[in-house]
Amino acid sequence: MPSAKVISFPARQLIAFARDLLQAADLASIVEQVGPTMKELLSPDSALIVAKIEGNDFAAAFGCRGTVVPVHVAQDLFAVVQNTPRDGGRIILPDVELPRTAERDAGLRGSILSISFPLEQPWGTLSVLWQSVQEASRLEVCEEILGAMAELTGAAMGNIVNKMMLEEKAAATEEVSKAVTEELVQELKRNELEVREKHHVAITDVLTGLLNRRGFYERAEQGLRLARRQGIECAVIYADLDGLKGINDKYGHVAGDACLRAAAQVFQDSFRESDVVARLGGDEFAAFSMDATNTEVIVARLVQKANESYELGELTHPVSFSIGVIGCDPASEQPLAEFLSMADQAMYEQKRKRRHKH
Repeated sequence: MPSAKVISFPARQLIAFARDLLQAADLASIVEQVGPTMKELLSPDSALIVAKIEGNDFAAAFGCRGTVVPVHVAQDLFAVVQNTPRDGGRIILPDVELPRTAERDAGLRGSILSISFPLEQPWGTLSVLWQSVQEASRLEVCEEILGAMAELTGAAMGNIVNKMMLEEKAAATEEVSKAVTEELVQELKRNELEVREKHHVAITDVLTGLLNRRGFYERAEQGLRLARRQGIECAVIYADLDGLKGINDKYGHVAGDACLRAAAQVFQDSFRESDVVARLGGDEFAAFSMDATNTEVIVARLVQKANESYELGELTHPVSFSIGVIGCDPASEQPLAEFLSMADQAMYEQKRKRRHKH
């Protein structure tokens, strides 16, 4: 029976796919992006990417989960697309008898799509196979999606191939101009180091050494994208250091800065290395955790470490944090800024309740 699943053109997901491809450093990185995206957008039972790069065949197969599998697993799909004439760089088989395999009985029918890239002088293909006949309307949208993916994949692989060719040319001339090349490499390394150092300074809070607001958004946005792809519940924690104004007024800003540095260390020590921890400014701190199930433990640990640091003399003045925690639903489209604002509101609500309590 044809599939009844409705599908629409996923423009937003394809934009994210294009952005990830731009960051790919090599062919393997591109493959890591293509498989999961095919699974997410097309839900095939098997998929294949094939290309001829500098005269050499390159192929990678994907299973129904979007993960890389041995190429021979998709051998039947490979055989069909290799032996079927293309029309405008495309193969569209809406209802075809699938080859019999050890896992699949004879007589099973399905659908196959295969699209070449680029359109002019193609040197690669993306192909997908469904082990059931797809409705014409769904197959039409899938063709548009696969076409867009093929175009983006071809552009990204082309960039990598061009980079590889430039690197090979540089290696070929190394013996001729070794001294010049070495100096150029060192200059590039110095420039890269300088860029990294400038970037590190730009995202680091000078007083505490934690990430600053810009650094928090940069790293936490990456974590949120990963959590949404993998369906992981995450959380944003917003904390305000209580009593800092009183310390500044009574003991001076030097004492206040020392208290902030010690409190920042307490805040950082309360989270895992994989969590994103930052000072947003003033007495405000924030964290992004990929483990929303342990937020109560994190809050309790934060309170405990603050008390222990004062008892050990690491804090010259007793401090406490007002804390707001917001879980981030991976299915939500809300931006990080909204989650941070909600955590901020939750923190102020806790602060208000504590004031009324006292």
